[in-house]
Amino acid sequence: MTASIFTDRYKKMLEILSKGRKSKKMSQGDLGKKIDISQPDISKMERGIRRIDVVEMMDMAEALDLDSHDIISELQKIKS
Repeated sequence: MTASIFTDRYKKMLEILSKGRKSKKMSQGDLGKKIDISQPDISKMERGIRRIDVVEMMDMAEALDLDSHDIISELQKIKS
């Protein structure tokens, strides 16, 4: 089994979160402040260098006014 960070699902999750942040015209630093994660770590997360766990994904989604259930539903459409 491939490590999840190298899957299409994981890449799609990163894309959804990054696009969500940009659509809100929010900087990485602003998002980081909302969820108590440093701007460099947000950058690493968006680039796939630092792994995002499910709780962090939910926190990010909430801070971006995204529904984590919708994100998961979108990811389920992609074959693993």
